[in-house]
Amino acid sequence: MVGLYALSGAGLVRRLPAVRAVLFLLGGVSTLWGLKVLALVALEMQHPGSVTPRFFAIRGAPLLLGLIFLLRASEASARQSRQALSQPEPVGPADRSQPIRSETNQTAGTAGSRR
Repeated sequence: MVGLYALSGAGLVRRLPAVRAVLFLLGGVSTLWGLKVLALVALEMQHPGSVTPRFFAIRGAPLLLGLIFLLRASEASARQSRQALSQPEPVGPADRSQPIRSETNQTAGTAGSRR
């Protein structure tokens, strides 16, 4: 499921529901999970050779993926905001139907006359 949302965020598959929210959520959780690698760095500095490079890669992958998800979701949000700002507001009815009575041109009648 995570992979599908990643592909949807990248625009490679059809847009899934709430894709930006899911990408932000997955990115945040993955980033927090991956921050454990900082503890490994501290352990390695105190006891050189105690942590294998493979272990760094396993713990660092969620951090990297989480940051990529967050970056992609923030780019999509910024792009959507720019598009919303660049599109002018429609002047007439959105469905191009006939205007309602108050929007039609009415001829000015003489004062006090009724139809």
